[in-house]
Amino acid sequence: MNNKWERIKRKYPIGGIVRGEIIKHTVFGVFIDVKDEDLQGFIPIIDFGMEYYDKFHLNNDKGNHNIINDTTPSFYPEIGFEMPFKVTGYNNNSFENKWELWLSIKVNKMPRIDWDLTKRKYPKGSKVFGSVIRHTNLGVYVNINDDPLEGFIPSFCFGKKDPFKNYPSIGSQGVFNVMNYSIDIEGHEEKNQIFLK
Repeated sequence: MNNKWERIKRKYPIGGIVRGEIIKHTVFGVFIDVKDEDLQGFIPIIDFGMEYYDKFHLNNDKGNHNIINDTTPSFYPEIGFEMPFKVTGYNNNSFENKWELWLSIKVNKMPRIDWDLTKRKYPKGSKVFGSVIRHTNLGVYVNINDDPLEGFIPSFCFGKKDPFKNYPSIGSQGVFNVMNYSIDIEGHEEKNQIFLK
């Protein structure tokens, strides 16, 4: 058992990236098939955004603040959708005869970006291909294929009146226009984003 656990930690280091497929939705998170017979990936609901976590719990716990009902959030990626995930931790307590690999959809929390190179690679007005990975009240986040950058489309791009109804579905793919860059620093963490439309 110890040898198996050591293999898992070597193969899936903290901060590493692994591809997987969404296989199950629950009220507390999403389960991922990472194609490993010893492991099952898991993303907690809070990883999809604190505003969603708070809103969903307030709407569904009926005021008793105990475990919420069987309703699952609509903002989860669709079952069967494949995408990259970031390894954030482990749980070596067996669950359904598999250990848990804790994952995050926020794969783009990576080292500092070379913005001079980025601006040459993605000049304003150019087009990029990406996949919608999550929704927030502020806008839509896009995973730009094979790049540590995170694309962001502000909510106002989807209309002034009730823009959320016009958000592209999570998991949908498309070509987006590069509008601007974000190099904001929050504490010691850089926001690796380019603004899209």
